[in-house]
Amino acid sequence: MMQLANKYYRLLIRVSSSLQSPFLLAVRLYWGWQFMQTGWGKLSDINKVVGFFTDLGIPAPALNAYFRVRRRAPPDSGARLETDRAAFGD
Repeated sequence: MMQLANKYYRLLIRVSSSLQSPFLLAVRLYWGWQFMQTGWGKLSDINKVVGFFTDLGIPAPALNAYFRVRRRAPPDSGARLETDRAAFGD
């Protein structure tokens, strides 16, 4: 009985070890997708972020909202360009 349990335990370890990398990849892709959706939500409606910062009592909410969006956007993204235009009135 103990040999049979040991045999299945080793099988379980082997199977779970072989599935570790695909599982971690799936978790990373899921988390990345969630972060991307959150970021796009902030980029697409900056006025909501400004309103939220105003409700929190953050000083200069518009300036801080544009700074936060600009800091998170990649340098070559169109989102960064749009926030620059909105902030400086170009």
